[in-house]
Amino acid sequence: LVYHELTQPINQLGAIKTSLEINSNKVINNYLSDYKEKLNIFDSSLDVLEELKRSIMPAIGISRPKTFTPSETFQKVCRLFNKDIKENNIRIIIDNDLKSYQIKDYEYAFWVAMLNIINNAVYWLKFIDDNRYIHFKRGRNDRWIILNNGPEIDPNYIDLIFEYGITFKQEKNATGLGLAFTRSVLSKHNCEVYAENEKEGPAFIIYKSEEK
Repeated sequence: LVYHELTQPINQLGAIKTSLEINSNKVINNYLSDYKEKLNIFDSSLDVLEELKRSIMPAIGISRPKTFTPSETFQKVCRLFNKDIKENNIRIIIDNDLKSYQIKDYEYAFWVAMLNIINNAVYWLKFIDDNRYIHFKRGRNDRWIILNNGPEIDPNYIDLIFEYGITFKQEKNATGLGLAFTRSVLSKHNCEVYAENEKEGPAFIIYKSEEK
């Protein structure tokens, strides 16, 4: 729904921008310099909206598998958290061997998983002082690992964080639904997800069920 509703206003704004550029170039006037600078801001803002639209596109691909690059899906999701990532100086690390690696699967399921995992990582990374990062890498047997160097998950509850209603976030609107929904969506596409505390910090591992 959001993707669909974004399309029309973005197209309209693009047409308006083009018209303004064409007409402004017909006028030779020094007073238009400030106007043209504002038009550049308009242009960059429109690019941000278009990038947002592209970033949520995997959310509409529920019903069909396709060939995609997981690292690009990861980057699309990260762009949705761009403001928090920049404000908190969070580095995004993607291993080089993933940058051109492709799979044929349901990108939607991976997008949902990454969305909720990165959302949690961004939240918990605020609780450490510096050198914050989120690391996307490939493990053995084509396991996908999203690791961050935030606080470790309480070992007593690490098996429960994918249950509905379980959350340790100190926010009024925290529901405990994100990771539960992640596991549910992945399971419908023969994938599993679990978490563990690695030396660097919490890691979330996604893999095909038959590989277990």
